[in-house]
Amino acid sequence: MADKSKLIDYIDEALEKSKETALSRLFFTYQGIPYPITMCTSETFQALDTFEARSDDMVLASYPKCGSNWILHIISELISADSKKKYKYSEFPVLECGDPEKYQRMKEFPSPRILATHLHYDKLPGSIFKNKVKILVIFRNPKDTAVSFFHFHNDVPDIPSYGSWDDFFSQFMKGQVSWGSYFDFAVNWSKHLDHENVKFILYEDLKENLTAGIKQIAEFFGFSPTGEQIQTISAQSTFQAMRAKSQETHGAIGPFLFRKGEVGDWKNLFSETQNQEMDEKFKECLAGTSLGAKLKLLEKEMADDLSSGFFLEELNKYRQKNNVEIEYRELSKRGPPHDLRFTFQVVIGEREFPEAEGKSKKGAKNAAAKLAVEILNEEKEEVSSLSLSTTDTSDLSIGNYIGLVNRIAQKAKLPVNYQLGLGAGEPGRNLAPNFNLVGAARNEYTMDHRFLENFLEITSIGSGGYGQVFKAKHRIDGVTYVIKRVKYDNEKVVREVKALAALSHPNIVRYYNCWDGIDYASEDSDNGRLVRKAEGTLPSNIFLVDTKKIKIGDFGLVTFLKNDEKRTNNRGTPRYMSPEQLSSTEYGNEVDIYPLGLILAELLYISRTLLETCKIFEDLKKGKVLDVFDDKEKILLQKLLSKDPKKRPNTCEILTTLEEWKNVAEKKKRNTC
Repeated sequence: MADKSKLIDYIDEALEKSKETALSRLFFTYQGIPYPITMCTSETFQALDTFEARSDDMVLASYPKCGSNWILHIISELISADSKKKYKYSEFPVLECGDPEKYQRMKEFPSPRILATHLHYDKLPGSIFKNKVKILVIFRNPKDTAVSFFHFHNDVPDIPSYGSWDDFFSQFMKGQVSWGSYFDFAVNWSKHLDHENVKFILYEDLKENLTAGIKQIAEFFGFSPTGEQIQTISAQSTFQAMRAKSQETHGAIGPFLFRKGEVGDWKNLFSETQNQEMDEKFKECLAGTSLGAKLKLLEKEMADDLSSGFFLEELNKYRQKNNVEIEYRELSKRGPPHDLRFTFQVVIGEREFPEAEGKSKKGAKNAAAKLAVEILNEEKEEVSSLSLSTTDTSDLSIGNYIGLVNRIAQKAKLPVNYQLGLGAGEPGRNLAPNFNLVGAARNEYTMDHRFLENFLEITSIGSGGYGQVFKAKHRIDGVTYVIKRVKYDNEKVVREVKALAALSHPNIVRYYNCWDGIDYASEDSDNGRLVRKAEGTLPSNIFLVDTKKIKIGDFGLVTFLKNDEKRTNNRGTPRYMSPEQLSSTEYGNEVDIYPLGLILAELLYISRTLLETCKIFEDLKKGKVLDVFDDKEKILLQKLLSKDPKKRPNTCEILTTLEEWKNVAEKKKRNTC
């Protein structure tokens, strides 16, 4: 996005205000809605009516954490493509944020102006409607919105945090968060979405088809970009691209604004009770509205079974078993390019099953297959192991039984352990599921049987891009271990375990064992002290065991140099990532030297706040080494942080330099004795 100096300055000022503000004192209420005192004032709201809108202004309305920064970037790029010059933000773009004098200053800004807002429709200044300004409204499903809002509060160091997700959820449902209730905002805007100058889009639709979404936005605001320009804007507007440049565009807060960008992340935090509570609130507020129908259809598609092709696979198994012909008949294709709808019907032999709709051909086929599977299951044909209504389970394979039991356990939030026992009708021993109700009630962090059986006092101590970390005491030996849980879904996880098992060094936290899942324990780091709070293989994972000993405690997903497959692109903590890791999958071991330079800078100069650290990092990345470092430190930092990976020193050279520093320091010490 264009020159962001004014925007970054405003964000930095707001963060400074937040640093000394308790959560209980964060909000003030204006006309019944809570607003953050760090960004808004009652005087600014009173002056808002003096704002003079222009007919070519572009308004973007959204509830917080619904993608406004994303759309602002897209609109600014469309303006830049049209005018052949970069769009510049001369003020923080959110209309209601800032000082009361901003509206006078905005009179001098060139057209077109982009105006963002989190206000209700009827809270906007009258000149917007008088001059028929076009308003684009972006909505996001409320569950993901709530989770994103929670992480923003609890991840940004200088913003007041909530005690827990449950605390935040309670306040979110009451509307006691910045800019008030999501549902009040949605209800208010839903009454005006069919107005001539108002258009609404969904965050999730944009995620699914960014290029089509950009075309839609361009058409609404009257732009006519070429196909090449649209492709360029699309490439620059992906979540990965924006996250990679987040510090450059938004300053220290950038990585927190672009945290995950995932659809369906709410499932990682919502309890079943919370899910039901929000569903009831949604129905109460938005049932019968066009917005409610669109969001409900979206949620149905998001939650559509285990995967987009699950019922296609189930029906294919039925075809093979029964030697029948199955046809997926396409009945219709309708809608504009950005919102296509396909209708398919399953035909088995000469029998036609009900038709179903989807946003893609595969989705529509799977939806049609689902209807066919349900009908056949009702007729005791037993196609899918998901069916629980039939009593005839003779066709279920062992794999299907296990899958069925596991799904029941997941739904009921119960751990299940398969134990050896006597068979019911024949000699020998068979596996029997045992639902461990005691274990489920005892700990909120895991349902894994082995975890619960072998460890006590399980507590969460952190999480990162690749998994969660827990501290627990072993039931038998009484030793406290650190246990990392990651998703066991590819060979890289196996490679990490093997690499950690092969490491034996006094300065590396020792690996002990693993079990299928994957959870693996490392030696007790409880006597260590965190150098600084961060994430990844970073300062937070450097432990001071005593005054002369350190240990490194985490390696993310490690790899061997001999593995030649492409590396991960844009995975990790953006603040510490090298330029080549942010932009490419082609890089070597020099990629680890770059964050080492940043860590060294962080250890040499202890900043008072994260904001100060981020500002120092920004300067270092631009090749500017501040005078807080002495001459020898400057020389080494410049080498470590070279943009050309080949110019960075190797580890032997770094150790030699540090040894020289040590010798000089000891010599000076002897000379002063």
